[in-house]
Amino acid sequence: MCIKSIRIISQLTAALFLLPICLDARNPDSALVPPGALLKGDLLNIHAPNSEGWRFIQSNNRNVEFGRRDEVNGDTYVALVSSFPIEGNPSDGEFISIVKAGIERDTSTKRFKNINATLKLITGRPYKCVSYESSAEDKGVKNSAANVPYFLHIRALYCQHPIRQDLGFMISYSQGGGSLNPSLDKDAESFFEGVQVPTGGPQ
Repeated sequence: MCIKSIRIISQLTAALFLLPICLDARNPDSALVPPGALLKGDLLNIHAPNSEGWRFIQSNNRNVEFGRRDEVNGDTYVALVSSFPIEGNPSDGEFISIVKAGIERDTSTKRFKNINATLKLITGRPYKCVSYESSAEDKGVKNSAANVPYFLHIRALYCQHPIRQDLGFMISYSQGGGSLNPSLDKDAESFFEGVQVPTGGPQ
């Protein structure tokens, strides 16, 4: 069956994304996403990562996810956009606390051994955003190389939508596997730039 477009209708965002490529569910190879492919929505426009080898992984009422595997060293990369509800109109400090609490709630201290993590307010967008960076040993995954730890490196933005202020969205770019890829920050920033609130608000 050929799906002419993938529609993601979020219960939180009431947004409609259209991915203008044809996917054949019987042929995994056809799930490759063209670099920079646009998913256009009422509240967010999302571009796929602007490099080769990415696949469309999932879409549901909270997430749009792309994945890629490095065939040389086996490291995996995930580019994710996710929505979350916000109550009221939090101050900058309150928003940081909301994000911190969510990260702590979703991170198992038994599974992850934290190496380093930073959380800070940024001013690069005309609406409230918090930057999150972390590297941690994932004790729940075994590396293919014997006695070598498996690491998870995350770069993320958590933002409050400027039109729907009861809505937050996270843009995340992560690497799972070995030591930190020197290009991770640059690649993450490129993906972040490809996720934007449409000019003029909802269409």
